[in-house]
Amino acid sequence: MSGGTIIALAADEIVMDKDAVIGPIDPQIGDLIRGTFPAPSWIYAAETKKEDAEDSTLVMSDISRKALYLTQTVARELLEGKVEVGPGGEDMLDKVVEKLVSGEMIHSAPLSAREAKELGISVNTDFPEEVHDFMKLFRPVKKTVEYVG
Repeated sequence: MSGGTIIALAADEIVMDKDAVIGPIDPQIGDLIRGTFPAPSWIYAAETKKEDAEDSTLVMSDISRKALYLTQTVARELLEGKVEVGPGGEDMLDKVVEKLVSGEMIHSAPLSAREAKELGISVNTDFPEEVHDFMKLFRPVKKTVEYVG
């Protein structure tokens, strides 16, 4: 979901139908031995364990800090000038970047069109029905639901 969200953020406006979602873009860092975890979780582990942390956890924490910085920078660049002003006239860019990148939400947590709009992301929900009609022409590569009748 995060790759799709990054592509969507590059647009001037995100067009979403009623079922569409975007999600967090927090970096996922890992290796073959311990698996992949959100960058903020590596940082949390290193800060919690302090001197008791394994060297590899400290390395992952360092990589995570760099990945978070890069992701925040990219998100800010993609959203610059596109985020709506808040109800009190405040700039919402930092709030949107924080919500999407910080790890506040689990990586697979969806943000609906309504929630994205509330954050200040430019979202249009006037989704053309012709796109749905066009998509019906294609079969999914792999069936995920089987109807028994």
